[in-house]
Amino acid sequence: MDEERELTFFELKNISERVAMALYKRGFRKGDCISIMAPNCLEYVIAFFNSKLRWCRCSCES
Repeated sequence: MDEERELTFFELKNISERVAMALYKRGFRKGDCISIMAPNCLEYVIAFFNSKLRWCRCSCES
C-alpha cells in the first residue's frame, strides 16, 4: 500500500511475475545484479519482489 493505492498479495504476485518475465525476455538471468532506484512507492515493492522471483541479487536505493 502507498498513499493512494494498495494491492493484495495475490495481485502483487501476479504483477511481479509479469515484470519478472519481461526482465527474463530482456536477458536477465539467475545471479544477475539489478539496482532499484525509487522512492518508497508501490512500484518499488513490485520491482523488489520480481527481482526475487528471478533469483537476482538486488541492490536497492530509496
